Amino acid sequence: MKVSLWIGAGSAIGGTARFGIDQLFIGMGLDWFPWGTLAVNAVGSWLIGLVAAITMFAERSALPNHIQQFIIGGFCGGFTTFSILSLETLQLFESYPHLAAANILVTLLVCLLSVWSGYLQGKRLKDVLG
Repeated sequence: MKVSLWIGAGSAIGGTARFGIDQLFIGMGLDWFPWGTLAVNAVGSWLIGLVAAITMFAERSALPNHIQQFIIGGFCGGFTTFSILSLETLQLFESYPHLAAANILVTLLVCLLSVWSGYLQGKRLKDVLG
């Protein structure tokens, strides 16, 4: 039960952060492309890679289980936006098929690079922390 509360708290914070970042991009007049969704998916992918590398493959995790779940299942689950990505891509496709295709390709590439970067940084951090 305690882990469920941590995941719920992380989801609430992640969802709120996602909304704030999206509003930031809209406020900058960048609402012609889903930049906020791309940004949160990239940052969330990086964070998941980082936390996975420093916790999942260690004999003794650098973080307690409830904190891992708070970050991975909670914050990143609430922060990243695959369902929103899908909807925004569909909406782009209706008027701008080329932007829809670009959104899919750029998001996939950026998020794979982000998770890889986070993972490599997490491995280095794990080595430094012991």
